[in-house]
Amino acid sequence: MEGDFRTAYRELEAALPTQARGGSLRISLWAQAWLSRLQFVLGDWDTALDGALDGIRRAERAGIELIVALLEWTAREIQLWRGETPTDSLRPFAGTVEMRGYTAMRVPARMIRGVECKVNNDQEGGLAALMPLIETDPWTPDHASFWHWQPELIHALVAADRLDEAASLTE
Repeated sequence: MEGDFRTAYRELEAALPTQARGGSLRISLWAQAWLSRLQFVLGDWDTALDGALDGIRRAERAGIELIVALLEWTAREIQLWRGETPTDSLRPFAGTVEMRGYTAMRVPARMIRGVECKVNNDQEGGLAALMPLIETDPWTPDHASFWHWQPELIHALVAADRLDEAASLTE
């Protein structure tokens, strides 16, 4: 990850308040999802989990399904690393809707599945979850994906002793 975390943190927090006008809730939920992700990356897991779960509840109440997978990614990843079972508000991540919907739904769903497999030491399952991202959201020498999935796939390939494939993704 690159960038100025402090600036990102402030800007994402500033985007959270909403007013009753079209579009502002979607923007707020998007900011809340990425703020929770940033809090997770920075090690503030309790705040990240609380924010992600709050966002899931808000998105589900408003029927904004598109953003739920991104919020679930952070919430479920924290729960997986802590060895906790998912809360009632979190649906299974291997569902066909999440895996076949928009890219903004498929990538987080596959990332969650990849983390589940990593936690459970299931290299083949992790590869099955993450390999389709090569086609779904390709990285090129000139363009890194918006989604940070490539390091997870490289880790899964190395863990499965598929070093040549892992090396090819770093070129």
